[in-house]
Amino acid sequence: VPAWGNRKYRAGQLPPRVMKRLNATVAAGLAMAFAGNILALLQQSMAFFAADLGQVISGNLWQVVRIGSTFGDIWNARMVFLGLVALFFIATLYYRKRQPEAVRPFWVASAWLMALVVGSLSVVSHAPGALLWPWLALAFDWLHALGVAFWVGGLMALVLVLPIALAPYDAQNRQAALQVVMRRFSRWATATVVIVVASGIFSALLWLYTPQDVVTTTWGRALLLKLLLVGLLLYIAYLHHRALNPQMNIAAKLPAPIGRLIARHSQRAANFGATLRLEAGLAVVVLASVGLLSATPIPQPEFINNQAEAPHAEQTVDGLTITQTITPGGPGVNTFDIVLLQDETPQQAQAVWMQIANPARDLHSEWLAAEQVDDGLYVAASDFIDSADRWLTVVDVVWENGAKTRAAFAWDIEEGASVLASRPATLWHYGGLLLVLGAIGFALYPAAHKLYDKLDLSPLNLVWAFGVIIATAIFMTAGLLVLDEQNRRYAETLHPPPTIINTVLPDAASLQRGEALFAEYCAAWTAENRDYEAFINGIRYRRDDELYTILLEDGWRSLPPCTGELSTEARWDVVNYLRSIAPYTD
Repeated sequence: VPAWGNRKYRAGQLPPRVMKRLNATVAAGLAMAFAGNILALLQQSMAFFAADLGQVISGNLWQVVRIGSTFGDIWNARMVFLGLVALFFIATLYYRKRQPEAVRPFWVASAWLMALVVGSLSVVSHAPGALLWPWLALAFDWLHALGVAFWVGGLMALVLVLPIALAPYDAQNRQAALQVVMRRFSRWATATVVIVVASGIFSALLWLYTPQDVVTTTWGRALLLKLLLVGLLLYIAYLHHRALNPQMNIAAKLPAPIGRLIARHSQRAANFGATLRLEAGLAVVVLASVGLLSATPIPQPEFINNQAEAPHAEQTVDGLTITQTITPGGPGVNTFDIVLLQDETPQQAQAVWMQIANPARDLHSEWLAAEQVDDGLYVAASDFIDSADRWLTVVDVVWENGAKTRAAFAWDIEEGASVLASRPATLWHYGGLLLVLGAIGFALYPAAHKLYDKLDLSPLNLVWAFGVIIATAIFMTAGLLVLDEQNRRYAETLHPPPTIINTVLPDAASLQRGEALFAEYCAAWTAENRDYEAFINGIRYRRDDELYTILLEDGWRSLPPCTGELSTEARWDVVNYLRSIAPYTD
Protein backbone atom coordinates (compact mmCIF):
# COMPACT_ATOMS: atom_id res chain seq x y z
CA VAL A 1 0.00 0.00 0.00
CA PRO A 2 1.23 3.54 -0.57
CA ALA A 3 2.15 4.17 3.07
CA TRP A 4 4.02 0.88 3.49
CA GLY A 5 7.25 1.52 5.36
CA ASN A 6 6.21 5.00 6.50
CA ARG A 7 7.94 5.48 9.85
CA LYS A 8 5.42 8.17 10.69
CA TYR A 9 3.16 5.31 11.79
CA ARG A 10 5.16 3.57 14.53
CA ALA A 11 2.72 0.67 15.03
CA GLY A 12 3.28 -1.48 11.96
CA GLN A 13 4.41 1.46 9.79
CA LEU A 14 0.89 1.65 8.35
CA PRO A 15 -1.98 4.11 8.99
CA PRO A 16 -4.24 3.13 11.90
CA ARG A 17 -7.23 2.60 9.57
CA VAL A 18 -5.18 0.05 7.57
CA MET A 19 -3.86 -1.70 10.68
CA LYS A 20 -7.41 -1.93 12.01
CA ARG A 21 -8.57 -3.70 8.84
CA LEU A 22 -5.48 -5.96 8.84
CA ASN A 23 -6.10 -6.87 12.48
CA ALA A 24 -9.70 -7.81 11.70
CA THR A 25 -8.55 -9.86 8.70
CA VAL A 26 -5.93 -11.74 10.73
CA ALA A 27 -8.37 -12.38 13.60
CA ALA A 28 -10.88 -13.89 11.17
CA GLY A 29 -8.15 -15.92 9.47
CA LEU A 30 -6.88 -17.34 12.76
CA ALA A 31 -10.41 -18.25 13.83
CA MET A 32 -10.94 -20.12 10.55
CA ALA A 33 -7.52 -21.79 10.87
CA PHE A 34 -8.26 -23.11 14.36
CA ALA A 35 -11.75 -24.24 13.31
CA GLY A 36 -10.43 -25.94 10.18
CA ASN A 37 -7.73 -27.72 12.14
CA ILE A 38 -10.26 -29.04 14.66
CA LEU A 39 -12.58 -30.18 11.87
CA ALA A 40 -9.65 -31.95 10.20
CA LEU A 41 -8.96 -33.92 13.39
CA LEU A 42 -12.62 -34.90 13.74
CA GLN A 43 -12.83 -35.92 10.07
CA GLN A 44 -9.64 -37.99 10.33
CA SER A 45 -10.99 -39.70 13.45
CA MET A 46 -14.29 -40.49 11.70
CA ALA A 47 -12.40 -42.02 8.76
CA PHE A 48 -9.97 -43.96 10.96
CA PHE A 49 -12.62 -45.55 13.18
CA ALA A 50 -15.42 -45.63 10.56
CA ALA A 51 -17.57 -43.79 13.11
CA ASP A 52 -19.96 -40.85 12.95
CA LEU A 53 -19.27 -37.47 14.51
CA GLY A 54 -21.27 -38.22 17.66
CA GLN A 55 -19.32 -41.42 18.33
CA VAL A 56 -15.99 -39.67 17.76
CA ILE A 57 -16.83 -36.95 20.28
CA SER A 58 -18.63 -39.03 22.91
CA GLY A 59 -16.07 -41.83 22.81
CA ASN A 60 -13.07 -39.47 22.79
CA LEU A 61 -11.86 -41.24 19.65
CA TRP A 62 -10.37 -37.96 18.48
CA GLN A 63 -8.00 -38.13 21.45
CA VAL A 64 -6.76 -41.53 20.28
CA VAL A 65 -5.90 -40.08 16.87
CA ARG A 66 -4.39 -36.95 18.39
CA ILE A 67 -1.96 -38.75 20.71
CA GLY A 68 -1.55 -42.08 18.93
CA SER A 69 -0.87 -41.34 15.26
CA THR A 70 1.54 -39.47 13.03
CA PHE A 71 -1.36 -37.31 11.87
CA GLY A 72 -1.96 -36.42 15.52
CA ASP A 73 1.69 -35.51 16.08
CA ILE A 74 1.66 -33.15 13.10
CA TRP A 75 -1.72 -31.80 14.18
CA ASN A 76 -0.37 -31.01 17.64
CA ALA A 77 2.63 -29.21 16.14
CA ARG A 78 0.34 -27.21 13.86
CA MET A 79 -1.81 -26.18 16.81
CA VAL A 80 1.32 -25.05 18.67
CA PHE A 81 2.38 -22.92 15.69
CA LEU A 82 -1.11 -21.43 15.37
CA GLY A 83 -1.16 -20.80 19.11
CA LEU A 84 2.12 -18.90 18.89
CA VAL A 85 0.79 -16.84 15.99
CA ALA A 86 -2.30 -16.04 18.05
CA LEU A 87 -0.11 -14.99 21.00
CA PHE A 88 1.99 -12.78 18.74
CA PHE A 89 -1.18 -11.24 17.33
CA ILE A 90 -2.47 -10.51 20.83
CA ALA A 91 0.94 -9.02 21.63
CA THR A 92 0.63 -6.63 18.67
CA LEU A 93 -2.70 -5.42 20.02
CA TYR A 94 -1.28 -5.02 23.51
CA TYR A 95 1.91 -3.19 22.44
CA ARG A 96 0.51 -1.02 19.62
CA LYS A 97 0.28 1.92 22.00
CA ARG A 98 2.70 0.90 24.76
CA GLN A 99 5.58 -0.10 22.49
CA PRO A 100 4.49 0.39 18.86
CA GLU A 101 7.94 -0.48 17.44
CA ALA A 102 7.35 -4.11 18.53
CA VAL A 103 4.32 -4.53 16.29
CA ARG A 104 6.19 -5.03 13.02
CA PRO A 105 8.65 -7.69 14.40
CA PHE A 106 5.70 -9.67 15.77
CA TRP A 107 4.06 -9.60 12.33
CA VAL A 108 7.27 -10.77 10.66
CA ALA A 109 7.68 -13.61 13.18
CA SER A 110 4.06 -14.63 12.59
CA ALA A 111 4.69 -14.83 8.84
CA TRP A 112 7.55 -17.30 9.38
CA LEU A 113 5.43 -19.36 11.77
CA MET A 114 2.63 -19.50 9.22
CA ALA A 115 5.14 -20.88 6.72
CA LEU A 116 5.66 -23.75 9.17
CA VAL A 117 1.88 -24.18 9.45
CA VAL A 118 1.70 -24.50 5.67
CA GLY A 119 4.59 -26.98 5.79
CA SER A 120 2.74 -29.12 8.33
CA LEU A 121 -0.06 -29.53 5.78
CA SER A 122 2.44 -30.83 3.23
CA VAL A 123 3.76 -33.40 5.72
CA VAL A 124 0.33 -35.07 5.93
CA SER A 125 -0.49 -34.65 2.24
CA HIS A 126 -0.01 -37.15 -0.58
CA ALA A 127 3.56 -35.90 -1.15
CA PRO A 128 5.48 -37.94 1.50
CA GLY A 129 3.99 -41.13 0.06
CA ALA A 130 5.34 -40.52 -3.43
CA LEU A 131 7.04 -43.55 -4.98
CA LEU A 132 9.63 -41.29 -6.60
CA TRP A 133 11.84 -38.75 -4.82
CA PRO A 134 9.58 -38.41 -1.73
CA TRP A 135 11.78 -35.75 -0.11
CA LEU A 136 11.72 -33.65 -3.27
CA ALA A 137 7.98 -34.24 -3.53
CA LEU A 138 7.52 -32.99 0.04
CA ALA A 139 9.78 -29.98 -0.46
CA PHE A 140 8.13 -28.98 -3.74
CA ASP A 141 4.65 -29.49 -2.28
CA TRP A 142 5.62 -27.11 0.53
CA LEU A 143 7.00 -24.66 -2.03
CA HIS A 144 3.78 -24.99 -4.04
CA ALA A 145 1.63 -24.36 -0.96
CA LEU A 146 3.74 -21.35 0.07
CA GLY A 147 3.40 -19.93 -3.42
CA VAL A 148 -0.37 -20.36 -3.35
CA ALA A 149 -0.52 -18.83 0.13
CA PHE A 150 1.45 -15.79 -1.02
CA TRP A 151 -0.48 -15.36 -4.25
CA VAL A 152 -4.00 -15.94 -2.94
CA GLY A 153 -3.25 -14.40 0.46
CA GLY A 154 -1.90 -11.32 -1.26
CA LEU A 155 -5.01 -11.06 -3.42
CA MET A 156 -7.31 -11.35 -0.41
CA ALA A 157 -5.31 -8.77 1.52
CA LEU A 158 -5.47 -6.34 -1.43
CA VAL A 159 -9.22 -6.79 -1.83
CA LEU A 160 -9.90 -6.36 1.89
CA VAL A 161 -7.37 -3.64 2.69
CA LEU A 162 -7.07 -1.43 -0.41
CA PRO A 163 -10.56 0.14 -0.12
CA ILE A 164 -9.67 1.34 3.39
CA ALA A 165 -6.09 2.29 2.49
CA LEU A 166 -7.11 4.37 -0.54
CA ALA A 167 -10.24 5.91 0.94
CA PRO A 168 -8.70 9.39 1.60
CA TYR A 169 -7.56 9.77 -2.03
CA ASP A 170 -9.60 11.34 -4.83
CA ALA A 171 -10.36 9.26 -7.92
CA GLN A 172 -7.27 10.31 -9.90
CA ASN A 173 -4.82 9.81 -7.05
CA ARG A 174 -6.54 6.61 -6.01
CA GLN A 175 -5.98 5.14 -9.48
CA ALA A 176 -2.33 6.24 -9.48
CA ALA A 177 -1.76 4.81 -6.01
CA LEU A 178 -3.53 1.61 -7.01
CA GLN A 179 -1.16 1.16 -9.94
CA VAL A 180 1.84 1.59 -7.63
CA VAL A 181 0.50 -1.11 -5.33
CA MET A 182 -0.37 -3.45 -8.19
CA ARG A 183 3.04 -3.05 -9.82
CA ARG A 184 4.76 -3.95 -6.58
CA PHE A 185 2.51 -6.93 -5.98
CA SER A 186 2.75 -8.00 -9.62
CA ARG A 187 6.53 -8.39 -9.44
CA TRP A 188 6.25 -10.81 -6.54
CA ALA A 189 3.11 -12.51 -7.83
CA THR A 190 4.69 -13.25 -11.22
CA ALA A 191 7.58 -15.11 -9.62
CA THR A 192 5.19 -16.89 -7.28
CA VAL A 193 2.85 -17.96 -10.09
CA VAL A 194 5.76 -19.40 -12.08
CA ILE A 195 6.80 -21.49 -9.07
CA VAL A 196 3.21 -22.59 -8.37
CA VAL A 197 2.65 -23.73 -11.97
CA ALA A 198 6.00 -25.54 -12.23
CA SER A 199 5.71 -27.30 -8.86
CA GLY A 200 2.09 -28.22 -9.61
CA ILE A 201 3.11 -29.88 -12.88
CA PHE A 202 5.89 -31.77 -11.07
CA SER A 203 3.50 -33.00 -8.36
CA ALA A 204 0.92 -34.12 -10.92
CA LEU A 205 3.55 -36.12 -12.83
CA LEU A 206 4.38 -38.04 -9.64
CA TRP A 207 0.85 -39.43 -9.39
CA LEU A 208 -0.06 -39.97 -13.05
CA TYR A 209 1.20 -43.34 -14.26
CA THR A 210 -0.45 -43.29 -17.69
CA PRO A 211 -2.06 -40.50 -19.75
CA GLN A 212 -5.40 -42.27 -19.33
CA ASP A 213 -5.26 -41.64 -15.57
CA VAL A 214 -6.24 -38.02 -16.23
CA VAL A 215 -9.72 -39.00 -17.44
CA THR A 216 -10.23 -42.52 -16.04
CA THR A 217 -9.52 -41.82 -12.36
CA THR A 218 -11.39 -39.64 -9.88
CA TRP A 219 -8.13 -37.94 -8.94
CA GLY A 220 -7.38 -37.15 -12.58
CA ARG A 221 -10.82 -35.60 -13.11
CA ALA A 222 -10.44 -33.55 -9.93
CA LEU A 223 -7.08 -32.40 -11.29
CA LEU A 224 -8.71 -31.35 -14.56
CA LEU A 225 -11.28 -29.29 -12.64
CA LYS A 226 -8.49 -27.60 -10.69
CA LEU A 227 -6.54 -26.90 -13.89
CA LEU A 228 -9.61 -25.33 -15.50
CA LEU A 229 -10.12 -23.02 -12.54
CA VAL A 230 -6.42 -22.20 -12.34
CA GLY A 231 -6.46 -21.40 -16.05
CA LEU A 232 -9.24 -18.86 -15.51
CA LEU A 233 -7.34 -17.43 -12.56
CA LEU A 234 -4.17 -17.11 -14.62
CA TYR A 235 -6.11 -15.39 -17.39
CA ILE A 236 -7.38 -12.70 -15.02
CA ALA A 237 -3.88 -12.34 -13.59
CA TYR A 238 -2.57 -11.90 -17.14
CA LEU A 239 -5.14 -9.15 -17.78
CA HIS A 240 -3.90 -7.29 -14.71
CA HIS A 241 -0.29 -7.80 -15.77
CA ARG A 242 -1.06 -6.51 -19.29
CA ALA A 243 -2.86 -3.50 -17.85
CA LEU A 244 0.27 -2.65 -15.88
CA ASN A 245 2.60 -3.41 -18.81
CA PRO A 246 0.83 -2.36 -22.05
CA GLN A 247 4.00 -2.94 -24.05
CA MET A 248 3.70 -6.69 -23.40
CA ASN A 249 0.89 -7.19 -25.92
CA ILE A 250 0.93 -10.92 -26.50
CA ALA A 251 -2.66 -10.76 -27.74
CA ALA A 252 -1.49 -8.99 -30.90
CA LYS A 253 0.15 -12.21 -32.05
CA LEU A 254 -3.06 -14.22 -31.64
CA PRO A 255 -5.92 -14.56 -34.19
CA ALA A 256 -7.87 -11.34 -34.53
CA PRO A 257 -11.12 -12.43 -32.76
CA ILE A 258 -9.18 -13.70 -29.75
CA GLY A 259 -6.97 -10.60 -29.73
CA ARG A 260 -9.99 -8.26 -29.76
CA LEU A 261 -11.61 -10.23 -26.91
CA ILE A 262 -8.46 -10.00 -24.79
CA ALA A 263 -8.16 -6.29 -25.58
CA ARG A 264 -11.73 -5.65 -24.33
CA HIS A 265 -11.08 -7.65 -21.17
CA SER A 266 -7.82 -5.76 -20.60
CA GLN A 267 -9.63 -2.43 -20.78
CA ARG A 268 -12.08 -3.58 -18.13
CA ALA A 269 -9.22 -4.83 -15.96
CA ALA A 270 -7.38 -1.52 -16.13
CA ASN A 271 -9.42 -0.14 -13.22
CA PHE A 272 -8.46 -3.24 -11.18
CA GLY A 273 -11.26 -2.96 -8.63
CA ALA A 274 -13.92 -5.33 -9.99
CA THR A 275 -11.50 -7.74 -11.66
CA LEU A 276 -9.32 -7.85 -8.54
CA ARG A 277 -12.35 -8.92 -6.51
CA LEU A 278 -13.21 -11.45 -9.23
CA GLU A 279 -9.66 -12.85 -9.13
CA ALA A 280 -9.79 -13.14 -5.33
CA GLY A 281 -13.18 -14.87 -5.41
CA LEU A 282 -12.02 -17.28 -8.08
CA ALA A 283 -8.90 -17.97 -5.99
CA VAL A 284 -11.14 -19.11 -3.12
CA VAL A 285 -12.92 -21.49 -5.51
CA VAL A 286 -9.52 -22.80 -6.64
CA LEU A 287 -8.59 -23.47 -3.01
CA ALA A 288 -11.81 -25.44 -2.64
CA SER A 289 -10.80 -27.53 -5.66
CA VAL A 290 -7.40 -28.07 -4.03
CA GLY A 291 -9.19 -29.42 -0.96
CA LEU A 292 -11.21 -31.74 -3.19
CA LEU A 293 -8.03 -32.94 -4.90
CA SER A 294 -6.29 -33.56 -1.57
CA ALA A 295 -9.22 -35.59 -0.29
CA THR A 296 -9.42 -37.71 -3.46
CA PRO A 297 -7.54 -41.05 -3.51
CA ILE A 298 -4.53 -40.93 -5.81
CA PRO A 299 -4.38 -43.23 -8.86
CA GLN A 300 -3.13 -46.73 -8.10
CA PRO A 301 -0.36 -48.07 -10.36
CA GLU A 302 -1.03 -51.35 -12.12
CA PHE A 303 1.87 -53.11 -10.40
CA ILE A 304 0.16 -52.77 -6.99
CA ASN A 305 -2.63 -55.06 -8.22
CA ASN A 306 -0.08 -57.63 -9.40
CA GLN A 307 1.65 -58.19 -6.07
CA ALA A 308 1.96 -61.67 -4.58
CA GLU A 309 -0.71 -63.03 -2.26
CA ALA A 310 -0.01 -62.36 1.41
CA PRO A 311 1.43 -65.52 3.05
CA HIS A 312 -0.57 -67.14 5.84
CA ALA A 313 -0.35 -70.27 7.98
CA GLU A 314 -2.18 -71.86 10.89
CA GLN A 315 -1.48 -74.20 13.79
CA THR A 316 -3.81 -75.93 16.22
CA VAL A 317 -2.51 -76.19 19.78
CA ASP A 318 -4.68 -77.74 22.52
CA GLY A 319 -7.80 -77.16 20.45
CA LEU A 320 -6.97 -73.51 19.73
CA THR A 321 -6.41 -72.67 16.05
CA ILE A 322 -3.93 -69.83 15.61
CA THR A 323 -3.80 -68.33 12.11
CA GLN A 324 -1.25 -65.73 11.10
CA THR A 325 -1.11 -63.62 7.94
CA ILE A 326 1.78 -61.35 6.96
CA THR A 327 0.87 -58.41 4.73
CA PRO A 328 2.37 -57.84 2.23
CA GLY A 329 4.81 -60.55 3.25
CA GLY A 330 8.12 -59.17 1.95
CA PRO A 331 11.08 -57.20 3.28
CA GLY A 332 10.10 -53.89 4.84
CA VAL A 333 7.05 -52.83 6.80
CA ASN A 334 4.53 -55.63 7.39
CA THR A 335 1.36 -56.07 9.38
CA PHE A 336 0.82 -59.34 11.21
CA ASP A 337 -2.80 -60.47 11.61
CA ILE A 338 -3.35 -63.15 14.28
CA VAL A 339 -6.74 -64.91 14.50
CA LEU A 340 -7.70 -67.08 17.49
CA LEU A 341 -10.49 -69.63 16.98
CA GLN A 342 -11.70 -72.58 19.00
CA ASP A 343 -14.45 -74.65 17.43
CA GLU A 344 -14.92 -71.81 14.91
CA THR A 345 -15.57 -69.38 17.79
CA PRO A 346 -13.36 -66.28 18.20
CA GLN A 347 -11.39 -66.30 21.43
CA GLN A 348 -10.39 -63.32 23.56
CA ALA A 349 -7.02 -63.49 25.30
CA GLN A 350 -5.57 -61.30 28.03
CA ALA A 351 -2.61 -60.52 25.75
CA VAL A 352 -1.05 -61.69 22.51
CA TRP A 353 2.70 -61.28 22.05
CA MET A 354 4.72 -61.84 18.91
CA GLN A 355 8.43 -62.05 18.11
CA ILE A 356 10.27 -62.20 14.78
CA ALA A 357 13.53 -64.11 14.33
CA ASN A 358 16.07 -64.88 11.64
CA PRO A 359 18.03 -68.03 12.63
CA ALA A 360 20.62 -67.69 9.84
CA ARG A 361 21.71 -64.28 11.23
CA ASP A 362 20.76 -65.04 14.87
CA LEU A 363 18.47 -62.00 15.07
CA HIS A 364 15.49 -61.61 17.40
CA SER A 365 13.12 -58.66 17.49
CA GLU A 366 11.68 -57.20 20.65
CA TRP A 367 8.41 -58.80 21.70
CA LEU A 368 5.54 -56.98 19.99
CA ALA A 369 2.19 -56.56 21.73
CA ALA A 370 -0.54 -57.34 19.20
CA GLU A 371 -3.55 -55.06 19.55
CA GLN A 372 -7.07 -56.48 19.51
CA VAL A 373 -9.07 -54.91 16.67
CA ASP A 374 -12.00 -57.34 16.52
CA ASP A 375 -13.32 -60.51 18.16
CA GLY A 376 -10.46 -62.99 17.99
CA LEU A 377 -8.34 -60.73 15.72
CA TYR A 378 -5.06 -59.23 16.91
CA VAL A 379 -2.73 -57.08 14.81
CA ALA A 380 0.90 -56.01 15.10
CA ALA A 381 3.21 -54.17 12.73
CA SER A 382 6.99 -54.17 12.28
CA ASP A 383 9.76 -53.47 9.79
CA PHE A 384 12.13 -56.02 11.37
CA ILE A 385 12.05 -58.32 8.31
CA ASP A 386 14.67 -56.62 6.17
CA SER A 387 15.73 -59.21 3.59
CA ALA A 388 14.52 -62.14 1.50
CA ASP A 389 15.36 -65.15 3.70
CA ARG A 390 13.86 -67.77 5.99
CA TRP A 391 12.22 -66.01 8.95
CA LEU A 392 10.34 -67.22 12.02
CA THR A 393 7.45 -65.69 13.92
CA VAL A 394 6.59 -66.79 17.44
CA VAL A 395 3.12 -66.13 18.89
CA ASP A 396 2.35 -66.40 22.62
CA VAL A 397 -1.29 -66.22 23.64
CA VAL A 398 -1.60 -65.31 27.33
CA TRP A 399 -4.89 -66.17 29.06
CA GLU A 400 -6.57 -64.65 32.09
CA ASN A 401 -5.29 -67.44 34.39
CA GLY A 402 -1.69 -66.83 33.30
CA ALA A 403 -1.48 -69.91 31.06
CA LYS A 404 0.21 -69.56 27.67
CA THR A 405 -0.40 -71.11 24.27
CA ARG A 406 2.57 -71.06 21.90
CA ALA A 407 2.59 -71.24 18.11
CA ALA A 408 5.60 -70.79 15.82
CA PHE A 409 5.67 -70.31 12.06
CA ALA A 410 8.45 -70.50 9.48
CA TRP A 411 8.24 -68.22 6.45
CA ASP A 412 10.17 -68.07 3.20
CA ILE A 413 10.17 -64.32 2.62
CA GLU A 414 10.53 -63.28 -1.03
CA GLU A 415 11.63 -59.93 -2.39
CA GLY A 416 8.70 -59.71 -4.82
CA ALA A 417 6.15 -59.54 -2.00
CA SER A 418 7.56 -56.37 -0.44
CA VAL A 419 5.86 -53.00 -0.59
CA LEU A 420 7.30 -51.11 -3.54
CA ALA A 421 8.84 -47.97 -2.10
CA SER A 422 9.96 -46.40 -5.38
CA ARG A 423 9.29 -46.28 -9.09
CA PRO A 424 11.74 -45.61 -11.94
CA ALA A 425 12.01 -42.01 -13.08
CA THR A 426 11.06 -41.13 -16.66
CA LEU A 427 12.03 -38.25 -18.92
CA TRP A 428 8.78 -36.57 -17.90
CA HIS A 429 9.86 -36.62 -14.26
CA TYR A 430 13.28 -35.20 -15.05
CA GLY A 431 11.61 -32.55 -17.19
CA GLY A 432 9.30 -31.63 -14.31
CA LEU A 433 12.26 -31.41 -11.95
CA LEU A 434 14.14 -29.09 -14.33
CA LEU A 435 10.98 -27.01 -14.71
CA VAL A 436 10.76 -26.43 -10.95
CA LEU A 437 14.46 -25.65 -10.67
CA GLY A 438 14.10 -23.21 -13.56
CA ALA A 439 11.13 -21.56 -11.84
CA ILE A 440 13.11 -21.18 -8.62
CA GLY A 441 15.97 -19.69 -10.62
CA PHE A 442 13.57 -17.27 -12.30
CA ALA A 443 12.22 -16.16 -8.93
CA LEU A 444 15.69 -15.72 -7.43
CA TYR A 445 17.26 -14.08 -10.47
CA PRO A 446 16.72 -10.43 -9.42
CA ALA A 447 18.30 -11.01 -6.01
CA ALA A 448 21.05 -13.13 -7.53
CA HIS A 449 21.78 -10.44 -10.10
CA LYS A 450 22.17 -7.82 -7.37
CA LEU A 451 24.51 -10.14 -5.49
CA TYR A 452 26.48 -10.80 -8.66
CA ASP A 453 27.05 -7.09 -9.15
CA LYS A 454 28.62 -6.91 -5.69
CA LEU A 455 30.99 -9.85 -6.18
CA ASP A 456 34.71 -9.45 -6.80
CA LEU A 457 35.29 -11.74 -9.80
CA SER A 458 39.00 -11.23 -10.12
CA PRO A 459 40.99 -14.23 -11.48
CA LEU A 460 42.61 -14.87 -8.10
CA ASN A 461 39.25 -14.99 -6.29
CA LEU A 462 37.81 -17.30 -8.93
CA VAL A 463 40.75 -19.70 -8.57
CA TRP A 464 40.31 -19.73 -4.80
CA ALA A 465 36.55 -20.26 -5.08
CA PHE A 466 36.82 -23.18 -7.51
CA GLY A 467 39.65 -24.67 -5.48
CA VAL A 468 37.59 -24.58 -2.30
CA ILE A 469 34.59 -26.13 -4.09
CA ILE A 470 36.68 -28.97 -5.54
CA ALA A 471 38.44 -29.60 -2.23
CA THR A 472 35.10 -29.66 -0.41
CA ALA A 473 33.68 -32.14 -2.92
CA ILE A 474 36.73 -34.40 -2.52
CA PHE A 475 36.61 -34.31 1.27
CA MET A 476 32.85 -34.94 1.35
CA THR A 477 33.16 -37.91 -1.02
CA ALA A 478 36.03 -39.38 0.99
CA GLY A 479 34.09 -38.82 4.21
CA LEU A 480 31.01 -40.59 2.85
CA LEU A 481 33.12 -43.57 1.75
CA VAL A 482 34.80 -43.80 5.15
CA LEU A 483 31.44 -43.48 6.93
CA ASP A 484 29.95 -46.24 4.77
CA GLU A 485 32.88 -48.55 5.57
CA GLN A 486 32.59 -47.78 9.29
CA ASN A 487 28.86 -48.54 9.22
CA ARG A 488 29.54 -51.86 7.50
CA ARG A 489 32.15 -52.83 10.08
CA TYR A 490 29.90 -51.74 12.92
CA ALA A 491 27.06 -53.87 11.57
CA GLU A 492 29.39 -56.89 11.35
CA THR A 493 30.57 -56.27 14.92
CA LEU A 494 27.05 -55.82 16.24
CA HIS A 495 25.60 -58.83 14.41
CA PRO A 496 28.39 -61.25 13.46
CA PRO A 497 27.42 -64.50 11.72
CA PRO A 498 26.40 -67.11 14.34
CA THR A 499 28.88 -69.85 15.20
CA ILE A 500 26.01 -72.36 15.21
CA ILE A 501 22.46 -71.94 13.88
CA ASN A 502 19.31 -72.84 15.79
CA THR A 503 17.52 -75.27 13.48
CA VAL A 504 14.61 -76.17 15.80
CA LEU A 505 11.31 -74.31 15.44
CA PRO A 506 10.35 -72.92 18.89
CA ASP A 507 6.79 -74.26 18.83
CA ALA A 508 4.78 -75.79 21.67
CA ALA A 509 6.30 -79.26 21.13
CA SER A 510 9.85 -77.91 21.34
CA LEU A 511 9.05 -76.02 24.54
CA GLN A 512 7.54 -79.14 26.10
CA ARG A 513 10.65 -81.20 25.26
CA GLY A 514 12.94 -78.41 26.42
CA GLU A 515 11.18 -78.07 29.77
CA ALA A 516 11.61 -81.76 30.51
CA LEU A 517 15.27 -81.77 29.44
CA PHE A 518 16.00 -78.63 31.47
CA ALA A 519 14.49 -80.14 34.63
CA GLU A 520 16.53 -83.34 34.15
CA TYR A 521 19.94 -82.04 33.04
CA CYS A 522 20.08 -78.49 34.45
CA ALA A 523 19.03 -79.15 38.06
CA ALA A 524 21.46 -76.52 39.39
CA TRP A 525 19.60 -73.80 37.55
CA THR A 526 16.92 -73.03 40.14
CA ALA A 527 14.86 -69.99 40.95
CA GLU A 528 16.54 -69.78 44.38
CA ASN A 529 19.76 -68.76 42.66
CA ARG A 530 19.95 -64.99 42.12
CA ASP A 531 22.22 -65.51 39.11
CA TYR A 532 19.52 -67.67 37.54
CA GLU A 533 16.99 -64.84 37.89
CA ALA A 534 19.41 -62.30 36.42
CA PHE A 535 20.21 -64.65 33.55
CA ILE A 536 16.55 -65.19 32.68
CA ASN A 537 15.85 -61.45 32.78
CA GLY A 538 18.69 -60.82 30.36
CA ILE A 539 17.93 -63.55 27.84
CA ARG A 540 16.23 -61.09 25.48
CA TYR A 541 19.60 -59.46 24.89
CA ARG A 542 21.54 -62.68 24.14
CA ARG A 543 21.98 -64.51 20.87
CA ASP A 544 21.06 -68.16 20.38
CA ASP A 545 24.64 -69.29 19.82
CA GLU A 546 25.64 -67.55 23.07
CA LEU A 547 22.86 -69.30 25.00
CA TYR A 548 23.87 -72.62 23.44
CA THR A 549 27.45 -72.21 24.69
CA ILE A 550 26.51 -70.91 28.16
CA LEU A 551 23.96 -73.61 28.89
CA LEU A 552 25.88 -76.62 27.75
CA GLU A 553 29.57 -75.71 27.79
CA ASP A 554 30.64 -72.67 29.83
CA GLY A 555 27.90 -71.93 32.35
CA TRP A 556 27.30 -68.41 33.65
CA ARG A 557 28.59 -66.93 36.89
CA SER A 558 27.65 -69.44 39.63
CA LEU A 559 25.47 -71.47 37.24
CA PRO A 560 27.31 -74.56 35.93
CA PRO A 561 26.75 -75.97 32.44
CA CYS A 562 23.99 -78.53 32.13
CA THR A 563 25.09 -82.15 32.56
CA GLY A 564 24.61 -85.18 30.34
CA GLU A 565 25.05 -85.92 26.68
CA LEU A 566 22.38 -84.14 24.67
CA SER A 567 21.88 -84.12 20.93
CA THR A 568 22.10 -80.86 19.05
CA GLU A 569 18.31 -80.76 18.59
CA ALA A 570 17.79 -81.44 22.32
CA ARG A 571 20.11 -78.57 23.22
CA TRP A 572 18.15 -76.21 20.99
CA ASP A 573 14.95 -77.38 22.69
CA VAL A 574 16.44 -76.24 26.01
CA VAL A 575 17.41 -72.86 24.50
CA ASN A 576 13.90 -72.41 23.09
CA TYR A 577 12.37 -73.28 26.46
CA LEU A 578 14.50 -70.75 28.35
CA ARG A 579 13.58 -68.03 25.87
CA SER A 580 9.91 -68.81 26.48
CA ILE A 581 10.10 -68.17 30.25
CA ALA A 582 11.94 -64.85 29.94
CA PRO A 583 9.84 -61.68 30.45
CA TYR A 584 8.43 -60.01 27.35
CA THR A 585 9.60 -56.53 28.39
CA ASP A 586 11.82 -54.93 30.98
